[in-house]
Amino acid sequence: MDNNTLFYFTTGSKTFCSNCGDEDIACIQKEVGESVIRTSGVDTFCSTIDDFRKKLFFNCSDNEMPHKQLYNVGFALLKQQGKIVGEMPDDIKNYNWFDYKDKIIKLCVDQCKNYALRPRVFNKINSNACLKHAYWIFANYFALVNNSLDFTEEQLDIIQKCHDNELPRSYAEDLYQKLLAMLPKQEPKEVEQSTISYDELVDSKIRARYTVSQEFSILRQRDTKPDEFAEYNAYCEQCKAEAKAELGIE
Repeated sequence: MDNNTLFYFTTGSKTFCSNCGDEDIACIQKEVGESVIRTSGVDTFCSTIDDFRKKLFFNCSDNEMPHKQLYNVGFALLKQQGKIVGEMPDDIKNYNWFDYKDKIIKLCVDQCKNYALRPRVFNKINSNACLKHAYWIFANYFALVNNSLDFTEEQLDIIQKCHDNELPRSYAEDLYQKLLAMLPKQEPKEVEQSTISYDELVDSKIRARYTVSQEFSILRQRDTKPDEFAEYNAYCEQCKAEAKAELGIE
């Protein structure tokens, strides 16, 4: 570990699956942008601490490949197991994956819709199976329903089968429906009660037909144009009655 590296950990399918050839490492550095270093069969994915924080705290934009936030569950599991090598800053050391439950559910729904269940995208090895990368969606879902990063043997078997291109695609379809049911319900917005006064409401109704200038003109000529004034006056009385009815005034 060099002076630029803060901490690192294993990542990829090896986080959950056995009998896989992945030797991926995530290396979090003080500086230097995202890069991949391939040496001796090991892929090292480097990122700055600022970029890692964006991913870890679910702040990635659409341009920053938000699907990478699926891997946060793997980091949380390794942190729980004490398998992070190096020194983590306090905010990351105290990271609680479950604090982001609503964002995780939405992310998984989006990834099912945009990736795992895309109608024209199939597993090249087994067209009847889930896409291999979908095991990350399953891992997130299992942690959510368990409310724990401890997985059952059955759950680990499903993740393993997904990794091995043996999990029927129907599992992903069922998973999508379960995730949809978990989406937080939108609270109905309260209709803001009107605070308009009686006089204001009457005035607004009168203005629907007469401008202020027209009103003054009619009032000035009430003696010379009695019919026009009578029509105006009748309309004003109608506006008053409507305003009282709308505001519940006797």
